[in-house]
Amino acid sequence: MTEPVLLTQAEDDRQRAVIREALDETLFVAAGAGTGKTRALVERFLALVLAGRPIDRIVAITFTEKAAAELRDRVRAGLEETLAEAPAENAGQQELITAALASLDRAEISTIHAFGRGLLRFFAAEAGIDPAFIVLDELQAERRLQERWHIYLEELAADQPAVAAIDRAMALGLTTGDIGKLARELAGGAELLDLLEGSLPEPPTPDWPDLAQAQGTLEELLPLGPADKLRAHLEALLSLVRRLAKEGADREALLASGAAFLGRSVKLGRQDDWGGKEGILHVRETASTIAMQLEEALAASRTKALASLLPFVVRFVREEIEARGKEGMLTFDDLILRVHDLLRTNDGAVRTLRERYDAFLIDEFQDTDPRQVEIALAFATDPETGRLEPGRLFLVGDPKQSIYRFRRADMAMYSRTRDEIEAAGAEFPQLALNRRSRLEILNWVNAVFGPLIGEGAEPGVQPPYREVYADRDGALSGPGVAWMGGLVDHNARGMREEEARAIAAQCRAVIAEKWQVQDRERTVSDASYRDI
Repeated sequence: MTEPVLLTQAEDDRQRAVIREALDETLFVAAGAGTGKTRALVERFLALVLAGRPIDRIVAITFTEKAAAELRDRVRAGLEETLAEAPAENAGQQELITAALASLDRAEISTIHAFGRGLLRFFAAEAGIDPAFIVLDELQAERRLQERWHIYLEELAADQPAVAAIDRAMALGLTTGDIGKLARELAGGAELLDLLEGSLPEPPTPDWPDLAQAQGTLEELLPLGPADKLRAHLEALLSLVRRLAKEGADREALLASGAAFLGRSVKLGRQDDWGGKEGILHVRETASTIAMQLEEALAASRTKALASLLPFVVRFVREEIEARGKEGMLTFDDLILRVHDLLRTNDGAVRTLRERYDAFLIDEFQDTDPRQVEIALAFATDPETGRLEPGRLFLVGDPKQSIYRFRRADMAMYSRTRDEIEAAGAEFPQLALNRRSRLEILNWVNAVFGPLIGEGAEPGVQPPYREVYADRDGALSGPGVAWMGGLVDHNARGMREEEARAIAAQCRAVIAEKWQVQDRERTVSDASYRDI
């Protein structure tokens, strides 16, 4: 499939016509920076209303509550503008818009979490949660998890396999805090929890170095130099290796006791005392290699110890998820997790959701995580055929602007979803006419990032670069792209002061040199400080 290259207003209009008119098609819109992603979603929303879809049967999802409020305002403004322009003789259109305005407050224009909260209220019995649940804030959720974790650890005191696993982990230098961190990570990554419940990974077997050989090597190095700090380091490393080599020694515990020592950088000794540059480098590199091998063995031992703890941690996280539901105290992540699990396991809930809504519109799709995508796909997929039902799904985003990797949004998910809906016959309008920035800025961005990004390493890691074109024409005084500063030789405080002076000077220059700005109505004026 080839993607269109947009160079003109006419081409942009043609792409937007697809957004407004192809209401019976699944659309995945790629919209570069400043090209109007949200505007595209608003146009689609209004077109659905004008086509006779009741406004409370359309779901529009965006990322933040502020963005959702703005989206609702833009839909309202669009409806009011369309009503004012509707021909007097077109009573049917006027009636549709009037009804939509009257019902706008009931429309599902929200964040995905707010949408999930509403679904869970409706499906509380099916989801196994208290319908009067509250949503804990981040601090409350963290405090609750810590309290429940400490209680769980106390209960494990009667579980001999668990006690043995914890004792081994602590002998390796891990703490109950480290184990608690593992529990918190699993609690925030529910998809990983599902995988671990299905099949626990087989941990790597520690690969111990040949201790006898390491001992002999270190013993050969000692006579090469004087009694300095490098020799003391070699002697300490040799002592550790000798103790590890003894039969019956608790090697893992011994190795853990030397963990801090192993991690030290070896930059000790004088060249002249150790056979010159090549001689001292040989001694240092040999010692570092042995220490690194021991570090790797320790890391593998700790990994194996944590793996033996995983069943107990997984059990805790799952029990805590179920307890929160019964007690009516959900976390922010639960709002997505619970809906996802419900739609995956309850066909009745899927049917009800599909009967309740006609269309699912998602803004900023590049920041949607895998579970949110699966919720949208469950809504749009015909349960009889297993294929996406055309017209139910509208996605708009720009993969180059993804910023929520920490919430498990990534390009692999974006690319995988694109491939899936492409196979189902979706259309892919592309918006590339930037209405925000002047020509000089976009030329610079395209010239710099086009060659750097190119076609991308692979779609699941780095999306290909797509040029963005300027809608604004007309020259403005002042440079489109400028730089300030230069090489400085300061400490951190001096650097900040120099930076502040340079920025202040540049701001004064903008005003003194009468740089110009252009507003949304294309009115040109001299820049003021509020424009900076």
